[in-house]
Amino acid sequence: MYIYIGIGVSLILLYTLVIKPLISLLLIKIKFGKQAKIIFYPIVGDIMEIEGSFKKYNDHYESLRRYFTENKDLKFILLNVFKTPLILIGDPEINKMIHQDHENYKKIDFLNNNSRLMGQGLLYQSGQKWKSQRKLLGKPFDYDKLKARIPMMNQVVKQKLKNTYNNPLDLTRSIAGEVVIQTFFGQEAQNAQLNNREAQAEIVELFNDVAEAIYGSVYGFLKWMILGEKQWKLFPNKLERDINRRIDELTQFARKVIDNRITSIKQEGFKKNQDDFDFLDIHLQEFLGSKNESGITKDEIISQFITLFFAGTDTTSSVAAMCLFYLAQNPDVYDALIKELENVVGDGDGDVLDQHLPKLQELNSFIWEVLRVRNPASGPLVRVAKQDLVLKDLHIKKGWILMPANFVQQQTDKYFENFKEFDHKRFLKAQAIKEDNGYVNIPFSAGPRNCIGQHMALMEIKIILCHILRTFKVITVPDKIKDLKWRAKFLYFYEPLDCIQLVKK
Repeated sequence: MYIYIGIGVSLILLYTLVIKPLISLLLIKIKFGKQAKIIFYPIVGDIMEIEGSFKKYNDHYESLRRYFTENKDLKFILLNVFKTPLILIGDPEINKMIHQDHENYKKIDFLNNNSRLMGQGLLYQSGQKWKSQRKLLGKPFDYDKLKARIPMMNQVVKQKLKNTYNNPLDLTRSIAGEVVIQTFFGQEAQNAQLNNREAQAEIVELFNDVAEAIYGSVYGFLKWMILGEKQWKLFPNKLERDINRRIDELTQFARKVIDNRITSIKQEGFKKNQDDFDFLDIHLQEFLGSKNESGITKDEIISQFITLFFAGTDTTSSVAAMCLFYLAQNPDVYDALIKELENVVGDGDGDVLDQHLPKLQELNSFIWEVLRVRNPASGPLVRVAKQDLVLKDLHIKKGWILMPANFVQQQTDKYFENFKEFDHKRFLKAQAIKEDNGYVNIPFSAGPRNCIGQHMALMEIKIILCHILRTFKVITVPDKIKDLKWRAKFLYFYEPLDCIQLVKK
């Protein structure tokens, strides 16, 4: 009898974990033919394809990139995550539908910590909560409002450039993190410490360690797939216990700063000039107000801080450091940008002002070209269908995972002339993108849920690069660059981090 029970259970598992998702993907492949490529690994799923790419090319995304390069007709790469179909979508029209009809999807929490980290913040909220949070943050992220923060950005960059760092990414993280802390918490949190180091360095490393605990081994990945957020509570290993401690320390830090600000406001009131409000003031004005129409809670404010910190530090600093990588690889571009900087801002050590930024057109085009070639942010693009959907002629079932392939689909001449070349002037052209519906090159996402902080990010990246260009030469380190690898954790970045170097002029 037990043998029959075992056989029955095995057949159920075989159908659920292998046959059912495989049939779903095969039906799409049969329907679309050459426009779809199926890559199916039972249970372990896409992690095998990504790790296989890294083993073969020293790049987690290179195999995906080559599929689009080699087949111009390719629209869908059909994969699986455990027992769930995952469709990597390279059709800009379908991607437009996904981004515009965002209420049909929810974003996957790839850090598996929604209740403790960013789950109640803008990135993962939906419905009325998302609308309320977006509205609350809309005004301070307006470009004219952001201009008031330019002097602070210049001050932070100049101060941080006096310090010594192990690699350029550590420098840009320190800068971006300090800007975010002062933007959200004000001067009270300046030079804050967590886990015996700079708060910005600790938060970024915490996120990286969370990603490593999940994706660094098949054990961690399967534990996430099976247990979800209970991964951190059930039989935690040493790394998971350390992560739990550090998350608690982070939330306690944020709660303490918020409580101190509330005490100060109750004693002294809000600042008289709302133009002087930092983001915490804006949230507390709503939280402490008699109406509090958004219903915002203290836990949501903490989650919002963590969300803005991650988005404003890890992504901004990674793009800035990626720009430095391409400056080291292209000395002629470095020289051209130095020349533009001297013509627009001057050759002294004065601040980069708001009137300078729109005139730095080559620098702006250079940043967009870096984002086209190697955009560090891809994880937040992943979505789960809330219901059965029809996207053009693609039928999607509830629970399937969709991921726009913008981060790899640009590697084809279908959308870009001479796409293999790094052309820092590409985005100065009247038509940099062919067949563009507005959803081909979207490093800051698009549609109603586009990145609310993209103006701040670009402003900050330009100021960081201007001051570094004035002060340093950016060079490759021959002994390090020969071992170059491109690794995707939560973000996608080069290794070793010290393969490029800043040399003081």
